[in-house]
Amino acid sequence: MSRRPRVLYVYRSPREADLRMYDQGQGPDDALYGFPHMAELGIDAATTDEGFRRNLGYYCGQLIHSAWTRTGLGGLNLGQALQLGWRIRQYDLVFATTDSVGLAFAVLKRLALMRVPIVHASIGLVARLAAHRDSLGFRICGSLLDTAERIVCYNEPALDGFCSLMGQPREKLDLVHFGVDTDFFSPRSGVSDGGFILSVGADLRRDWGLLLDVARRIDGPFEVVCRPGALMGQSIPLNVHARHNIPIAAVRDLYAQASFLVVTVKEESQASGQKVMFEAMAMGKAVIATRTAALKGYSAIQDGKHCLLVPAGDAASLESAIQRLKEDSGLRHYLGANARQVVEEHYNSRAYASQLARVFHTVGDRA
Repeated sequence: MSRRPRVLYVYRSPREADLRMYDQGQGPDDALYGFPHMAELGIDAATTDEGFRRNLGYYCGQLIHSAWTRTGLGGLNLGQALQLGWRIRQYDLVFATTDSVGLAFAVLKRLALMRVPIVHASIGLVARLAAHRDSLGFRICGSLLDTAERIVCYNEPALDGFCSLMGQPREKLDLVHFGVDTDFFSPRSGVSDGGFILSVGADLRRDWGLLLDVARRIDGPFEVVCRPGALMGQSIPLNVHARHNIPIAAVRDLYAQASFLVVTVKEESQASGQKVMFEAMAMGKAVIATRTAALKGYSAIQDGKHCLLVPAGDAASLESAIQRLKEDSGLRHYLGANARQVVEEHYNSRAYASQLARVFHTVGDRA
């Protein structure tokens, strides 16, 4: 293909507000999956929120989505896909940024309602499929995944799982390393250390129970930013203050003021906590994080040089690491400086966009 590939970005939720905030310098580009950088990389990218219009097609799709979620395999944004059907023919490929979007467009392909190639970015589907391998949903997913032109994976366990568990050919899979906006998340000069330990997270794989258990044995305040209900049923120590639904600029302020960040997640092949981890590292903050299989593929990050990694579920190791950073400001500064450097060099949003653009060019050349 001699001309620039035309790519329709499709997100699982509205993004036009995020794009406006980014354009105005009030928000990061993380949630836009490289979209703002595509023009300079030779890609004509477009996106729209029209798939979220509340009409009959949308509500019918929501009924199917609700039924599909009962399989335990995530969502299926079929109403959104149906509403965008008239737009799809204008593009050389569709970039489905999540599994719920990718599987929905795969349904349209199976029904011969679209022919445009799909680049399907997967976040967590392999882990869910592994837990439901004897189900009808598993077999349906296998058939739907066969329709994708390429599948983008963000860690090696997911890539291996698509090959071994789902029988997808290796040449169809692309390993892409996620990156964060190192311009928006950058070190702040003149901001005093607030003396608190910070933990941020919205996904369901965070190990809040472990964090709270260790926090009650630590002398010092903790700030926790999480989704509403994430701490429900937990015994919250008096030194832990929880916040919900705060703007990303306020989260950035907390990164800047925190002594250091702690990210506790449950051991799964699915990536969890990396976005928060990289955001704080980009701001020059020391981070303690759970050592997971998903993180191993990010080989530039070294334990003890860029962060401190602890085993999943190991309260003693986590408590020891927290006490170590609390007592050693030199180590905090050493880790923070190295953290900023490694994220800026390897795991920034422009590097992420470049990896995606190569995939788009490969698919576009075949279209």
